[in-house]
Amino acid sequence: MEKLTQAIDLIKSGEKARGKRLLTEIIRTNPQNERAWLWMTLVVDTQEQRRECLERVLAINPDNARARAGLAKITGQTPPIGHSQPIEVATSTPAIDGPKTESGLFEAGNFGTPAEPAADVERALQVRLANLQREQNYLLGVIGGLIGGITGALLWAAITIAIDYQIGFMAMGVGFMVGYGMRFLGRGIDKIYGITGGAIALFSVALGNFLFAIGILAEVWEVSYIEALWSFNYAMTLELMTVTFSPMDIIFYLIAIYEGYRFSFRKLSSDDLGFSQE
Repeated sequence: MEKLTQAIDLIKSGEKARGKRLLTEIIRTNPQNERAWLWMTLVVDTQEQRRECLERVLAINPDNARARAGLAKITGQTPPIGHSQPIEVATSTPAIDGPKTESGLFEAGNFGTPAEPAADVERALQVRLANLQREQNYLLGVIGGLIGGITGALLWAAITIAIDYQIGFMAMGVGFMVGYGMRFLGRGIDKIYGITGGAIALFSVALGNFLFAIGILAEVWEVSYIEALWSFNYAMTLELMTVTFSPMDIIFYLIAIYEGYRFSFRKLSSDDLGFSQE
């Protein structure tokens, strides 16, 4: 069994030639090894060789669902459950010479293992998604988003004040920082993470605009930025934002919301979902 496990690992990792050699040794030693014959279908070269492997699987176990499905795919006919005259299981292995074909019995290129029935794949996917959802932490995600957003807002305001020009596309960077912080700490896959990321990005861009407006007041009052920030009457915040508002701000806000939403989700790979691609 240890040698079979090693052969399967080799096949999954793409080393089919080495896996095939081990399977050949196993079958020569034990021609009744059902799993070895089934895995051999992934490393032989022709449909005829695959058909022979599957027939030998069914000779050993006529109720093997995977072999029945695979043979039906090749022949176009569903084998009956059980054979009245079982196929003789030879001790030889399928010929390894012959033209190669890209058509595979199990279409293993997608998952690297024999295809499972659709219902089994669906159940496995649901279990994996449930596990990923348990890894989520919404509170940490919000904290990460706020850290990224406030940092982005401070940078945007500082650069704008320094060059006396508002670089609108920095809103994209603010949205990215929000989304990255949200995704890194929250590890979210649910839609609420994107919605929250977009909302935090909107707040962050508005904060950046407010901090820039305070810089303008500091120049008008001829005081330091810190003094202007300290002495400002925050009851006048809405009025200040209205006075300094530009129609272009709407575009900046929308960009930030989109980027904050887009980057707040985890990017799920095949490995995350429990499938490995070759």
